[in-house]
Amino acid sequence: MSDAVGLIAGAGTLPLVLARALRERGLRVICLQVAGEPAVGLVELCDAHLAVNVGDPMQALNALRDAGVRRVQFAGKVDAARAIDSPLDPLARQLLGGEGERTVTAVAERIVGFLTISGLEVLPQGAFCPEIVAPEGPIAGPTPTEDVERRLLRTFGVARGVATLNIGQAAAMRDGVVLAVEAAEGTDAMIERAGAFGPGYVVAKVAWTIQDPRFDLPTVGRETLRTMHAAGATALAVQAGATLLLDRSALQEDAARFGITVVGYRDAAI
Repeated sequence: MSDAVGLIAGAGTLPLVLARALRERGLRVICLQVAGEPAVGLVELCDAHLAVNVGDPMQALNALRDAGVRRVQFAGKVDAARAIDSPLDPLARQLLGGEGERTVTAVAERIVGFLTISGLEVLPQGAFCPEIVAPEGPIAGPTPTEDVERRLLRTFGVARGVATLNIGQAAAMRDGVVLAVEAAEGTDAMIERAGAFGPGYVVAKVAWTIQDPRFDLPTVGRETLRTMHAAGATALAVQAGATLLLDRSALQEDAARFGITVVGYRDAAI
């Protein structure tokens, strides 16, 4: 088995976290940047870092093959709207699908299928760093009161409903009123949008209803808490066992400093 792992990277810091975990295990990291700018320090961690055109899937596949890669991981956010608007070759158009077939899950499943039939194994995002998967129960910040627990659980339920419809993976509520749900703009932008209604609301972030651990697991990091603090959010619920915490120690420091409660829940709690 090859000691090289391909990292198919989008925007954000998850590619950096996974690249670091791969290097710590003595594996070579071949990173293909398909969207966004590389996180600070990512290029230096990789044995090779290549910017590839999302509209030319064979370019990416051939780069992985040339590097001897047989295993790959997805990491980071890809702006689906920009990808659709980019110049696409026939294979890329096929993988993106037609109108009505372009949910994140549907597109990712087609891409995983393409890589699999091309001889690559697509690994779960937490395969080399299970410690970043969110646990059940209190994670960071002040211990939740009964009132905070009640509000978080209700918001968690709304977020699960949004995920069931393949709209997004997060929701924000205050006093029983849904202030915002996530769509294509991403969680941080949704948090900022909810802040327009004033402070004191809570946020929940969940996985898709049918979540493949190989792609698009929800992630929470320092930027999430900083955005919440700036916008006036006071607590965050995440889905235990299906959310990635990008830097738990830093997350705990920020949660304590900002007074933001972070709790992991499983579906059985709803």
